[in-house]
Amino acid sequence: MAKKDVHNIEAIKKAADICGSLSKLAIAIGANYTSAFKWVHGKAVPSPLNCMRIEKATRGQVTKEEIRPDFDWKRFKLL
Repeated sequence: MAKKDVHNIEAIKKAADICGSLSKLAIAIGANYTSAFKWVHGKAVPSPLNCMRIEKATRGQVTKEEIRPDFDWKRFKLL
């Protein structure tokens, strides 16, 4: 059976609180509000790149590993 992508919804909510709102988080990472809304409600999974952007927008208070514990960050390289 294929491994399902999972993410930590609470970590996304924490990031939104740090940024001031879900809308402000979306703006800070260059995503649209609809995508961020779907992440918070478990309807979509943030990409590894967006996880990295969230980590940067929260100044490390929410880590990419915290958001996507299912992803193999040690093997991931940004080209």
